[in-house]
Amino acid sequence: MNSKKAGYSFLIISSVLLFFFLFIHSNHGNFIHLGEENTGNSTDDNREERLNVLLFTHYSDYFIHRGVPMGFQYELFKNLSAALGRKLSITFENDPNAAYSAAFSNHYDIVAMDFKKSLLIKQLITPSLPFSTSYPVLIQRKEVPAIPPQKKRKIYLPAHFPGTIEKDSLEKPSGWEIIYSSTLTIEELIDLLDKKKINYTVSDYHTAITLLPFYSDLEIVSAVGKTYKRTWVLNDSNKTLNKQINSWLHIFTHSKKYKFLERKYFSPYTANRNMPLLESRYHKISPFDNIVKKYAKKANIDWRLIISIMYQESKFVTGLYGMGESFGLMQLMPSTGEKYNISSESSDEEQIKAAILHLIGIQNLFPEVEEPEDKLKFMCAAYNSGAGHIKDAQRLCEKYGEDPTRWASVSKYLILKAKKQYYNDPVVQNGYYPGSHTVKYVEQIWERFSSYKAIIKK
Repeated sequence: MNSKKAGYSFLIISSVLLFFFLFIHSNHGNFIHLGEENTGNSTDDNREERLNVLLFTHYSDYFIHRGVPMGFQYELFKNLSAALGRKLSITFENDPNAAYSAAFSNHYDIVAMDFKKSLLIKQLITPSLPFSTSYPVLIQRKEVPAIPPQKKRKIYLPAHFPGTIEKDSLEKPSGWEIIYSSTLTIEELIDLLDKKKINYTVSDYHTAITLLPFYSDLEIVSAVGKTYKRTWVLNDSNKTLNKQINSWLHIFTHSKKYKFLERKYFSPYTANRNMPLLESRYHKISPFDNIVKKYAKKANIDWRLIISIMYQESKFVTGLYGMGESFGLMQLMPSTGEKYNISSESSDEEQIKAAILHLIGIQNLFPEVEEPEDKLKFMCAAYNSGAGHIKDAQRLCEKYGEDPTRWASVSKYLILKAKKQYYNDPVVQNGYYPGSHTVKYVEQIWERFSSYKAIIKK
């Protein structure tokens, strides 16, 4: 047998073995679904009417912000389904291995997960045209412990990371060891980095700039690899649909609407969460102190806490627009603004007044919480995530015999809502939520509030 034939034979045998491995290890039924149907499978008649998507839930691609679903790929799919005239049915998966297996299953019209596509893998899938690009970046804490010269520094990569790490881009390339995780997501690795369990990790740039505002001690060091194309995996049997998807991608990725989505989700954001400069000499924190004091007193909420929330939301920048079209100093959502008859065009005072009324309304949703500090932390958490996710965490507390009125217990289960065992629990009504971000949001607000109290009189 000549070398060319031997190469083809090896490729065929390897392909068969890989397909068999993926088939027996595939995991279905532990997903979250959004749409009228609850499975990725359907009859041919129904399938004609829907766009069935499995989306691996990176925080930049799908999340719920104050009760509003959003994310870069989530919005891409909404636009795609509208253009195709199909109902969107999304299956969410946060297990990287289950999502990877689904990419080879042909159970969905599209599997949206970034992973490295070797020559062998390319023989087994039908990739779409690129919908975006990204590149790997090194992330570390701002203060990294010294490593002995003879010991290598370890970089941890998430499961199925799509980028290629170029050691030559690192300082003293021979002094690094790359560790490939088989199960951990980038969100989990960043959390380990923040907790000082590891010293370095790698993320795609888009996820990094979305997550780092939640972590004041972490920073992007540098790019550590070349730009790669992000593509979807399409169903081999959908020849006509695949042509329609690629045709849409070709047009949409050159449109003004696409550029708007890129700016909306991936504009660089300084992840500086330090305390604002306190002008203690003048007993002043912000230009809006007097306005906040005026309405906070009527609401019986410490004005310094509201100022801390304001700083977290906008850093006192007026006219600010955020994700999901949130606006203003307190980053109210449009639907909340309508409730209080305000919009992005309203004055700063009108927006602040509405936000404080909204905070009162949130407090009233938790009458069972009596301890004052806990009640305020519940309020801050629900302001960030929406009350539904907090109520879910309370129900989980009750189920597992813990106190649903104490933030220490509820915050634990809010974090656990990112795990299948918990977000698929019958008592959970609002599904998956990456609660660690809201818990950190509350921690940062409370830490800042405490520093305000230490310096500025009430």
